[in-house]
Amino acid sequence: MSPSFAAVRPTHDPALLGPVRLGLGTGIAAEARIAAGCCSLIGCSGGSPARARAEAERLVAEGATHLVSFGIAGGLDAALEPGALIVPDAVLASGMRRYPTDRIWRERLLAALPHASCGPLYGSDSLIESIQEKRALYLETGARAVDLESHAVAAAAARLGRPFIAFRAISDPAERRLPHAVRVGLKADGSTAIGQVLLDLARRPSQLALLIRTAFDAGTALNSLRGLIDILAKTAPTA
Repeated sequence: MSPSFAAVRPTHDPALLGPVRLGLGTGIAAEARIAAGCCSLIGCSGGSPARARAEAERLVAEGATHLVSFGIAGGLDAALEPGALIVPDAVLASGMRRYPTDRIWRERLLAALPHASCGPLYGSDSLIESIQEKRALYLETGARAVDLESHAVAAAAARLGRPFIAFRAISDPAERRLPHAVRVGLKADGSTAIGQVLLDLARRPSQLALLIRTAFDAGTALNSLRGLIDILAKTAPTA
């Protein structure tokens, strides 16, 4: 049985009665590029939860009325294949914290995207790489997916009184581990550290096939996210 997480509920700021201005928190540059076509308030954390929270706070300071954790995630539930969309009902985090997503926003999104699924997402402070780690986290928490940003964006939303939603596409599925090169493959700005990846590949050439598969899965997930920013804005609650 999954443990009981304590809910952290935001109190929405009454100033939200004006036009919706989405603030999107992403982890990698490819996610930010997808969002850039329709949204001007974007933060990219480069896989750092601390930076994700700071970026979310910056977005609110620059006028964001609603916060979104947007991008790809690792699968914990074996039923979720690469490219599957998940709109979590809550983001779980260490310390038994539970950040509910905005109910009205979530229900509107799920109605607009009938192929998307719901369920909890876990926000981790470190990369979950192995199949064993994924399985243990799934059994311990019941979370269906995991990322490095959503709990940080959710914490900022709760503190600043902003409606919050997470919107993620599965990249690496539950039954596939991540290659070692992923550890060193991301710069602070979210772009790919090509030199570091090639160096790691030279040291561990046996990971090449898995690295190619991981890149293919990430591309599938990113393609699932394209063209959906407008839906996030249109379904966002204004009161």
